[in-house]
Amino acid sequence: MKKSFLLLAGLILLAFTACQNDELVNGGSGNETAVSFSVQLPGANAPSTRAAGDGTQVNRCIMEIYLGDKLYGERQVVPVAGNKTATFNVRLVTSQTYDFVFWADVSGEGGIKTDRHYQTTNGLQNISLLGNYAGNDDSRDAFTGVLLSKLVTGAFNEAVELTRPFGQLNIKTTDLGSIPTDRTALIPATASLAFKGVYKGFNAHTGAVTGDLAALSYNENAAVVDGDGALTMDYLFAPKEGQLLTNMVLTMNNAAGEKITDKELSNIPVQRNYKTNVTGSMLTVSGQFVATLEPAFTGDLDKKIVEVANIADVADALKTCDNVVVTTAPAQDATIELPKYTATDKAVSITLPETTNKTVTINYTNDAGNSNPPKELTIIAPQTKKLVIDAKQTTVYLNGTKYDEIEAGTAENTLVINDGVTVDKLTVNAGNVKVFGKGTITTILKSTENTGITYIYASNQAQLPATLPQGFEKVSLEAENLKEAMAEGGVYQLKEDVDITGRSIEIPANKTATLDLNGNTITAANRGVDGIAVYGNLTLKDSKGNGRIIANKDYTGGAYGAGLIRIIGENAAMIMQSGTIYAARENATNNGQYGVAVYEGGDFTITGGKIEAGWSAVLGNGKYKTQNSVIRIEGGELISTSDYAVYLPQSGTTTISGGKVYGVGGGVCINRGTLNVEGTALITSKGTGDTGDWGDGTGNMESAAINVAAKYGDCVVNIKGGTLTAEANALVSTGNAGYTPAINVSGGTFSDPSLLGHLSAGANVKVKLLKDYEGPGLGIFYGKDKNNKEENGSRATVEIDLNQHAWNLTNDPLFGSTGYQNQYFHLEKDAFVTFRNGTVQPKEVASGRMLIQNYCHLTLDKVKLIGGSSCKYVISNNNGSCTISNSTITAAAGQCAFDVYSYKPYPGGVTVTVNGQSVINGRVEFDGDSGKKNGNLVINGGTINGNLSANNDYYDSINKNIIIKEGVTFGADVTGWDDYK
Repeated sequence: MKKSFLLLAGLILLAFTACQNDELVNGGSGNETAVSFSVQLPGANAPSTRAAGDGTQVNRCIMEIYLGDKLYGERQVVPVAGNKTATFNVRLVTSQTYDFVFWADVSGEGGIKTDRHYQTTNGLQNISLLGNYAGNDDSRDAFTGVLLSKLVTGAFNEAVELTRPFGQLNIKTTDLGSIPTDRTALIPATASLAFKGVYKGFNAHTGAVTGDLAALSYNENAAVVDGDGALTMDYLFAPKEGQLLTNMVLTMNNAAGEKITDKELSNIPVQRNYKTNVTGSMLTVSGQFVATLEPAFTGDLDKKIVEVANIADVADALKTCDNVVVTTAPAQDATIELPKYTATDKAVSITLPETTNKTVTINYTNDAGNSNPPKELTIIAPQTKKLVIDAKQTTVYLNGTKYDEIEAGTAENTLVINDGVTVDKLTVNAGNVKVFGKGTITTILKSTENTGITYIYASNQAQLPATLPQGFEKVSLEAENLKEAMAEGGVYQLKEDVDITGRSIEIPANKTATLDLNGNTITAANRGVDGIAVYGNLTLKDSKGNGRIIANKDYTGGAYGAGLIRIIGENAAMIMQSGTIYAARENATNNGQYGVAVYEGGDFTITGGKIEAGWSAVLGNGKYKTQNSVIRIEGGELISTSDYAVYLPQSGTTTISGGKVYGVGGGVCINRGTLNVEGTALITSKGTGDTGDWGDGTGNMESAAINVAAKYGDCVVNIKGGTLTAEANALVSTGNAGYTPAINVSGGTFSDPSLLGHLSAGANVKVKLLKDYEGPGLGIFYGKDKNNKEENGSRATVEIDLNQHAWNLTNDPLFGSTGYQNQYFHLEKDAFVTFRNGTVQPKEVASGRMLIQNYCHLTLDKVKLIGGSSCKYVISNNNGSCTISNSTITAAAGQCAFDVYSYKPYPGGVTVTVNGQSVINGRVEFDGDSGKKNGNLVINGGTINGNLSANNDYYDSINKNIIIKEGVTFGADVTGWDDYK
């Protein structure tokens, strides 16, 4: 059985290819594209077998794709063909980071979408056993694998390792030959197992087992595997790391269904993707069992289980094997002397029978020789009267049910009381205590010699005395487990709510850790020893929902003022995929706090989840001038309840391409470095907050969606997309601290037009007002200036939705060509500008000569343009086009509403079209200086309340360039129109 099945020890090959060659060429555009890929299992051409554990019954493969820890689209279920391949077709949005999760198993009778033994319809993050359990069934074999954090920018090929999420447990009796052939009543025909504690759930995304340890039994007796003594074969979920040590009862029955015997098997190891073979005399009395672990079905790791009749025999048995079972309770007080070993990491186990009132003492042997006592000792007992443990260099684990009294002297690394174990009275002579799950200590004392602090690391469910005696200090077991897991790296799934204040949780440099909140809450504080420090790499996620990290202290001078999570160093990085970080205090202006902070060049990426802080949700530190932090906001929510949601005083680059940034004081404030806004980013300033009177650069800031303060260094802000909104105050603010703030706008949607003065060449932007806006107009210029720099908005596309509000124009500045800066709007050729749904007008005191000087393609839709008292022209059209639909153009008394002017520098001419229910209040001029009849005036509808002044030198009577359709209404006493009707 060492033949490798393709799904078991091989690889899934993901070959991602675009359906068409050009579908992914715009990687980074965020477009959704069709992508197909094949799943192939290495060794697909190898001969198939049907031996147990070869996986050949697997007939389907399921794939789920996660974006920001949320399921992307529907899961895919495809058959595993005879050549061990499967093909998936999905649509993916480019420039996004995905997780791909796979599960392969045997389907139900209803087809490949029907579950058989494992319920997957709740998602591959929540796989569980389905229906009644039966053993000796190879159709329960299954395999899993993941491809995590894959940034899709184009076609790609990847290899994903698929392994079992469980271990295969096999039990074989070696004494079948001892039974006479005519004693058929003693020959096993069926067998069953009753497990006392196994896992019943699995998260294929994280690779973690789920749920508490629980009992599991065969629903009915299963036929033995073969006639050579192989009795049972099972697949059991196993932890991602280490082993599950489980206890069970084996029952054997003859062909008539009569029970032959039961056999208790204790401390049997089950390890992921390993095969455990338990062999021994199951039918007759024997002294030894052997448990063999085969990693990936190759190689061996042996464990022996030895039965002894009396406690007096335990010490000798431990010299040759690690697991000893005592079958007879002591009739008098007894002592077990633990041998010493040459190895420094020896782990041994002793299983005791139910005892009477006798005391069992466990200590070290005094024999000379080896110098190392066991590093770990596991004691298993259904019920013991009194147990004295004097093993101050050993960590002791208590399994079983109940211990009436224990005197414990263990290593500093503690006495461990496991889930479900009760100790009525515990006296601690040395060491500390850990209580897992629902472990119980009724009374706890210390010996007079034990004068130091004894720590009790307890789960939230542990039952301890209401008041601990002096000298004991309770510590969260989950906090200690979390601290150890983060220090070691790997994946840790939080098991319960935990307070980590004072625990100094750190991810060291060169370590990579994943913290899954799993629906639980971490309580922390904004101080180094009370928060989380990332020196390596951390991924934060919440697979269940409602998981949070919360701050529990107000800002207090220098004591509580750090980020709740700190990312420290140029090799440090954090990715937040889901969950919530909450650091908003009451009276947040004064009390804070901060969410995630980058220091010394640390990097931060958020793809999902929420950070809500009283001050900044994400921030840097201005003293870091050369270490460049990279911040990527790709999804999720960043919220400040009083301040700027994102504060950037440090060097580096911040890119906001998705998610929501919302600050009561402002959206983003940048004092140094580069800020890129693109994609689907939403940045909002409520504008009602108070940044406080702080002297560190974070106080007394103007509210804006983006504040380019440039207080500590030059700033570059590139706005390529996204939506910027100022609910109050400014959309953008710029500082005057002596450094250069540079703003380049090439895309995006804005709540006011203040960014239109920073348009890049070819920009494509939209404005939608939330309220009346007061400010200058807009100059869009074609080509490059004398410094060979593109003029503002050259060839830009600008759409302005006034949204039933008014743009009230001020005089500073006015725009125009050199020497003619007297226009509120100066719009040059090849640009496309649209105004709709509102009013554009100068303030009462006005000095502009023209409201709009138009050379571009101008569209007016449902707008009112009102020329001020100084405006000679509301619109002067010298090139391009002007389309007026359902709009009103009103000139001051005696002035021009619009003209059509054939201007010599523009041989392409100009066309003005009036449509719908438009109203023209003021004179219309038709003229030029080019000598060419390339001006066009088309009146398709509306009402004209002004005279036409036409120079017939520019009128083409053959190819008419003044066209007035029927149905146009002219006001009383207007002149000049009749000749062109």
